[in-house]
Amino acid sequence: MDSSVLDIFILSLLDRGHETTYDLQRQAGLSLGSTVPALRRLEAKRLITRQETFTPGSRPRNAFALTAAGRKLARNGWKPLLDSGRSDDDLEAVLRIAEMARANNAHPVEIKRFLAEASRTRLESAKVEAKAVAQKPQDYVTVRDRWSQARLQAEAKFLTDLADEYRKPTRRTR
Repeated sequence: MDSSVLDIFILSLLDRGHETTYDLQRQAGLSLGSTVPALRRLEAKRLITRQETFTPGSRPRNAFALTAAGRKLARNGWKPLLDSGRSDDDLEAVLRIAEMARANNAHPVEIKRFLAEASRTRLESAKVEAKAVAQKPQDYVTVRDRWSQARLQAEAKFLTDLADEYRKPTRRTR
């Protein structure tokens, strides 16, 4: 059963107590535009169930709960995503994968490696774009390509800095 990073991320958030689209929007920073279709997909795949509650004078409230299959995917579906092969995903996906790994107590060194690889991938892409930009006239396409190169460099720096925050756990001494 193939699921997107967003789908697994939403399952992970539901597993951590976010129950409604409001929770996913306000507390987890997800847009309704991407969340609602994802919830429908997850419900169709029978990974979640929806409970509609009614209160007088207000709109129905939908709460979502994980099925057994949804819980299993929420707790384990992120593991293959942490492989370095996914480090070229868009920045949102990289951050979601790192967050799921953190929330599920992945070893900090694994998360650091993943983020460092994502940074390296972006730096390589920025170098390729720099070579292409150097050979073009100053037109819209060139300026847009320069922006893309600068964005990749900024993302790489951010991911490197974030990776540095994941250190090998230190042993506590008494």
